[in-house]
Amino acid sequence: MWMSGDAEHEAIEWFDVTAGYDVAPGMDVDVLKANHHGSCNGINSRFLDLLTPAVVTMGVSSTNGYGHVHTQTKDLLSGRSIPWYRTDENGRVTFTSPGTVGGGYSVTVVRGSASMDGDAGVTSPQGACAHL
Repeated sequence: MWMSGDAEHEAIEWFDVTAGYDVAPGMDVDVLKANHHGSCNGINSRFLDLLTPAVVTMGVSSTNGYGHVHTQTKDLLSGRSIPWYRTDENGRVTFTSPGTVGGGYSVTVVRGSASMDGDAGVTSPQGACAHL
């Protein structure tokens, strides 16, 4: 599982280029907790290439003035057939793992299913989001 909080594109580049996480320790994960609440400035194609998540989860307030989850993020995940869960729609999202290598995981939610659209969201005008 990869959880990098509110990291934005600059931090993603640091993980990749400066820190060299792409090779040591490696970034291949099953579960990604999307950066920055599903903002398009917290996820991009390169990050998904490095992580190769099977599923993404996002902590999102049911009332937020930022329009999270951004349309660009949902489009990026949909285009790669990566399902997502979001706390504003699914409630508590719980990932359970036996804690062993190759042991897998399960996902349970309070309500709904994967890849719920939620409120319409917005297409962010941020320049950093134009080339996801």
